Amino acid sequence: MEYNRRPKEGECYRHFKGKRYQVIGIAKHSETMEELVVYRQLYGEQELYVRPLEMFISKVDKEKYPEVEQEYRFELEGEEDGQREDDRSLIWEFLDLSSSKEKMDFLQKKKSEITEEFIGIVAQSLDFVENDGTVEERYEAVLQYLRTVMRYESGRLR
Repeated sequence: MEYNRRPKEGECYRHFKGKRYQVIGIAKHSETMEELVVYRQLYGEQELYVRPLEMFISKVDKEKYPEVEQEYRFELEGEEDGQREDDRSLIWEFLDLSSSKEKMDFLQKKKSEITEEFIGIVAQSLDFVENDGTVEERYEAVLQYLRTVMRYESGRLR
């Protein structure tokens, strides 16, 4: 097994079919002691899945899926092109904001810089369950969510 590819709790991976998942942890089968990766989908119902570790870190079967460019079945997000430094700073800037209004203004100001990975992290940080769609559709859904939160935040006593 390639230990440098061993998933860690909290890491986000992209499946070769394009869906995003977050690792919950590594479990062991109670009878066989086989290591299993427990992970959650980061879209739709956010269902939990379990897959043998060896299968999770295996390479894509190029005979079965010749059109797939991704090398591994699951790849750590940011690994394929070494997540850009400006993406990271955008993420930290966003996470430092406290109010929904500040977050919404930031997203609108930085719209041209928003990537698929960034919008996914934004949604996660807001506990917003994303649906499938383009970056633009996901961006609009996050803005709508923030508008809703702002509507109810403003009337609450602090």
